[in-house]
Amino acid sequence: MTQFRSLRTTTTRSFLFIFVFFSLIAVSTQYSYRNYVSLTSYLNSKHNDYPAVTHLYSVGKSAEGRELWVFAIAADRPREHVVGRAEIKYVGNMHGNEASSREMLLLLIDDILRRYTTDPTLAQLLASTRLHIMPSMNPDGFEVSVEGDCSSIDGRMNANGFDLNRDFPLPFASLSNQAGHSDQPETRAIRRWVAETPFVLSANFHGGAVVASYPYDSMPGATEYSPPGYSRSPDDDVFRHLALVYSRNHATMRFSSECDSFPDGITNGADWYQITGSMEDYNYAFANCMEITVELTCCKYPPKETIPGVYEENRNSLIEFWKQAVRGVTGQVISATTRLPISNAAVRVDNRLSVMRTTPAGEFWRILLPGNYTITVTAAGYQSFQRRIAVPVNGQVGVTVELNVGSDRFPADDAPASLPSSSPSMLLLLSLSTCCAGLHSLAWW
Repeated sequence: MTQFRSLRTTTTRSFLFIFVFFSLIAVSTQYSYRNYVSLTSYLNSKHNDYPAVTHLYSVGKSAEGRELWVFAIAADRPREHVVGRAEIKYVGNMHGNEASSREMLLLLIDDILRRYTTDPTLAQLLASTRLHIMPSMNPDGFEVSVEGDCSSIDGRMNANGFDLNRDFPLPFASLSNQAGHSDQPETRAIRRWVAETPFVLSANFHGGAVVASYPYDSMPGATEYSPPGYSRSPDDDVFRHLALVYSRNHATMRFSSECDSFPDGITNGADWYQITGSMEDYNYAFANCMEITVELTCCKYPPKETIPGVYEENRNSLIEFWKQAVRGVTGQVISATTRLPISNAAVRVDNRLSVMRTTPAGEFWRILLPGNYTITVTAAGYQSFQRRIAVPVNGQVGVTVELNVGSDRFPADDAPASLPSSSPSMLLLLSLSTCCAGLHSLAWW
């Protein structure tokens, strides 16, 4: 009996040891930083597991020839833009040595795909938007970075030695007047991507602080050595809201961190420190896309054991920020005569200097806070339109604008926003349900 008990105890301990050993291996594998080959394999595996709702594509190659992978997720037709459906993007690892966002975004992909069929919020988001996730914008820099390096710049630049977040055209000059712009392959790929896809909302992720930063990152005429100062964009109220949505849904960002202290966990970029050629400024000024920059961790390349914690801290923020793409006003501008869409029409809100341009399908989106606004639409060769609209607390106002050919003038604004205009020059069809035709209402958020 003693021998039997001894054998049973030894066997139990052996099985326990084996279980713990393989569990540790599994945890180590699951929460390790993936290099380029491993990341590529992972993305292909996820796409193969969920081909009906995912699309894996590359927007170009890095300086050393690595693909700049993007993983798109949508409930229907994930390979293409659907008219009226908002496009959102998350971009990670722009600085190669700021690594947490790579794994955080991969965990987000896994989380969405595992839960979207049972989670009403995710199901609704995937039915009304398409999410594009680029885990690494700078795969070359990541390959030479070192885990545990919290403060150096090793791996920050691309393989040609350029800081990609200083390489975009400046927001205060035309694209044809950008002296000294280097135009790296990664930057060109992003610019081409945002020109081809009508992104509404974006966040790019960094490391070295814990804060949500918003445009502008510089002032007109500023250099890298200019002192900080608040650089207000025409949509400052919306940008502050977007940054606050991220920080207030984050586990700790709204509080002081061990490395920085920002009121409410947000900052205007230039008020922190000025940089020129940032990606968030470019998206806003030239691509109709509202982008913020999110700093995830005090340590730029924290140990792999921190990966699950980083994701859990940011998970709610990633979802709540995503929801903001379907608030404000959205619609389509078409010809009253031909019924065809009018591209490149200018859409203005109130007296804001920012102008959104319609897509080839005549679409437009403006993220706005609840309230009453004057929307103005102009297009070459058509009579212009101006009308008051009411943006609800949740969801969107859907607008179809029909323009007649003619001279440019503004019709009288004497009809309520919920009724067709009596002006003979144009017909405005307003849907004051909380979203545009073909999309589901998101008012229950």
